[in-house]
Amino acid sequence: MAGNHPFWVRLARKEPQCATVRGRVFEIGAPDERDGAFLLTVWEKGRPVGHVLNLDPLVYKPCGPNHHAEPRPVDGVEALLELLVPQRTPLPPSSS
Repeated sequence: MAGNHPFWVRLARKEPQCATVRGRVFEIGAPDERDGAFLLTVWEKGRPVGHVLNLDPLVYKPCGPNHHAEPRPVDGVEALLELLVPQRTPLPPSSS
């Protein structure tokens, strides 16, 4: 997959992207590690919170001591942000 990454990955690697979602600020950009395993790193408040891995399909994996989640497929910035801050499903109206 090297060399033909999606546009959103190439853009974020070249110029870090910032996004604010429900009061949380994320920066998405080139990883500090240069071994090729990570395409992107996601930071919140200056700390890495996860990585987009160089797999086919691309996947996002949270990092940190309390994150043992399996990698989840991601196909764009919007999908990545949804994994970072999931939308809450509205409760159905109560019938009284």
